[in-house]
Amino acid sequence: MNGRPSAGLWNALLSAIATNEVNTGGYNYAVGNKTPPQTLTIWHDGTVALHAATNTGIAQSPTPSGTFPVYARYRNYVMRGTNPDGGAYVDPVQYVAYFYDGDAVHYFPRAAYGIPQSLGCIELRLGKAAIAWPYLAYGTLVTVVN
Repeated sequence: MNGRPSAGLWNALLSAIATNEVNTGGYNYAVGNKTPPQTLTIWHDGTVALHAATNTGIAQSPTPSGTFPVYARYRNYVMRGTNPDGGAYVDPVQYVAYFYDGDAVHYFPRAAYGIPQSLGCIELRLGKAAIAWPYLAYGTLVTVVN
């Protein structure tokens, strides 16, 4: 999964349908809300599995609005990049589910949650990220709204 539909992906999906290869683990869906107090809600088979305070992107590096599939997952990861002031960051994070470009749902330690503080990611407390991660499987749709 790379988050981009291709002819190969569609062929694989159509082949799976033709041979009745279906997901027996249930359906997951996540919505990140950028309106304070910011939250992430995850549903499993139509039932809320998690509703938690979260942080999304600051004005200089906003979390994109839209619907995106989870395309990469890591239990532990080191995120690297550039802050808006030009300085580099190297942040160890946990329970990472990438859904758009370099943006992911993941644990990041903060004093508070519910307001814009990230560089585009959706940040959760450690315990909430541990609950969210199993539901954010490859292909799970993450919708980000204002």
